[in-house]
Amino acid sequence: MGDFVMKKNNSICTLLETVMIFVLVFLWLNPVCAAITPEDNYDTEALGDPSPEVFAWNGSIGYYDNQLIYCGDDKKIYAYDLDTGASTLVSDTSGIGDPWESAAGFLVSSDDYLYFHDNDFPTVNIYRLDLTAPRPTNYTSFNTGCSGSIYSFTENPWTNVIWFASAEFGGNMYLYEVNGAFTAAVQRAAFAPPNGGGSGPIIFKGQQTVLYGESVWGGDGYFHEVDTATGTVTTQDYLTFEGGLAGACYGYESIYATSGSGNTIYYIDGNTKTEVGATLEDAQGIVFGDGEVYISEQKSSDGSGTISLHALWKRNGEEPPSDDSSNCFISASGTESDISEKDISAAILVLFLCASLFPAVRFFRRER
Repeated sequence: MGDFVMKKNNSICTLLETVMIFVLVFLWLNPVCAAITPEDNYDTEALGDPSPEVFAWNGSIGYYDNQLIYCGDDKKIYAYDLDTGASTLVSDTSGIGDPWESAAGFLVSSDDYLYFHDNDFPTVNIYRLDLTAPRPTNYTSFNTGCSGSIYSFTENPWTNVIWFASAEFGGNMYLYEVNGAFTAAVQRAAFAPPNGGGSGPIIFKGQQTVLYGESVWGGDGYFHEVDTATGTVTTQDYLTFEGGLAGACYGYESIYATSGSGNTIYYIDGNTKTEVGATLEDAQGIVFGDGEVYISEQKSSDGSGTISLHALWKRNGEEPPSDDSSNCFISASGTESDISEKDISAAILVLFLCASLFPAVRFFRRER
């Protein structure tokens, strides 16, 4: 009886070993990628979670001197060092907004100021601080007197003037220009949302032409062309984004955008958009710095709103990969290895399979 039980246990172990082999083979053939799956000649990596964590539901990020600027879960602004993964306090902004809100809409200007906003009705303030100053540093602010709530900032790269967008709930969308002294904002455009949505990102396409984002709750997103000199919408629905429109930035001498719950990152060339990456969760904030595009990903599937950070870069001058393997296996330097993890996994699996094949065959012959 004891021998029978022992043989039976050995048979079960052999069966489990065989099953495990097939599971490993399946995983090898279907590798688990990073939270961003890149397209064509792009590569990606997930960044380590900063400490303190990013404030939930706030995907705003800025870039300055090899650091990502973000709002921590204590509502203070931090700089995340991309080399070390360490976060340092930039400014104590914990008093901004109510307990459910924080500093948002981060934009780093060409003269090294960080711009951000609150939505503390009935006063809507914008803020800025000098990133070259000793840290932690203080910020300055003024009441914009704008209509609705602010969504995003942008800088006109031809004039270096700061602009922002705001919108009323169920009302108009607005475009404002900030004066150089940072004391007042002047309304430059007001129009009804063409698709009944809310305010999205804005970014200059020409010296006096803004792409103004609109996102429909539970629907798609749109870029509309707006003439900043006349305040008119010159081209409605210039671009459409499935699943919304969350952020936009300049990169590689062009424009990149995120689609929010569309889980996609796009490269924009004129009125053509090309997918360059897909996220598992909502693609939110986006910013470019020193050759890489950085994306904040918001986890909405479980209702937590937690934020993860990722890098996406273009392999200039290289041919697109012939298969999907290089999309998932990237060396520490951010370039493809000569020997990928997939190749190593294949070698290990072949050895494991050969070593286990004989007992597996014996088991099935015995059971038969």
